[in-house]
Amino acid sequence: TRDLLKKASAGARSKVYRGAAMVVTDIVMFTAYTSRTDPNAVIKTPKPTYAWLRASPLPKSPSLHRAVASFTTDYTLALSPLMIHGLPNMNLRMLVSLDHTIYFHSDFAVDEWYLYEVQSSWAGSNRGLCHGKVYTRDGKLAMTVVQEVLVRMKKGFRSEAKL
Repeated sequence: TRDLLKKASAGARSKVYRGAAMVVTDIVMFTAYTSRTDPNAVIKTPKPTYAWLRASPLPKSPSLHRAVASFTTDYTLALSPLMIHGLPNMNLRMLVSLDHTIYFHSDFAVDEWYLYEVQSSWAGSNRGLCHGKVYTRDGKLAMTVVQEVLVRMKKGFRSEAKL
């Protein structure tokens, strides 16, 4: 995480896959996945994955920025338990959030680039435990996120992967 932040702060260019912009009402979210350099490649890793996010320009309202940041924390977090099996995964039938907790450590501007680190620490019994950390561009931890998800795979799916 710190290396990614240092590269960004130093202006170094990482090879990234630029995801499609997501529109939420009048807010556009831009995404750059640092863990995914090829949009057609399967991601299969137990390690954390990273995405740079930023919103289109917004009014200087801390509550609005917190609301948009809250929305984006669900953007890739729920998929983290599946990373060890490989994504995209055609065996996935259903993925549902059971709970989602966000800890705000400090306010930050979501219309500036920020780094979102996601990882799953445990998966089993059709559930997964997900952890996320949001860092500002200067490396300050701004948010911590924890989520439990319910995962349903196609009948007969067996994975050799273990967390």
